[in-house]
Amino acid sequence: MLARTVTHALVGLDARRVDVEAHIEGGVPGFAIAGLADRACQEAKHRVRSGIASAELDWPGTNSRITVNLAPAELRKEGSGFDLPIALALLAASRQVPPRRWAGTPPSASSGSTGRCGLSAGSWLRPKALADRA
Repeated sequence: MLARTVTHALVGLDARRVDVEAHIEGGVPGFAIAGLADRACQEAKHRVRSGIASAELDWPGTNSRITVNLAPAELRKEGSGFDLPIALALLAASRQVPPRRWAGTPPSASSGSTGRCGLSAGSWLRPKALADRA
């Protein structure tokens, strides 16, 4: 199962579009994030898993391999601002939320182990990115 959502990465003062693709397939359980993600972004695996559990939703990777791709690959992704888009893409791929609902919506927030969302660095720039897109 595959699902996509969109977010933005901060490059200086510019917002660059990032496509978040989550793929869930059978196989040896695992969770990989690809696409030049820094250490904080890689740690989203733990924050997203505990956030989904705290929201009393089903973790889609119990008996599955999860691959999250952050594209474009050459753009460095930094920080915890990708937590919410990753969680939404995973929930859409597992059909716990409607996949089309998040396809073009650029969410950005970090998630805690309680499932609560908080502002991340550059969150203030997301409305500007949306306005530039229009």
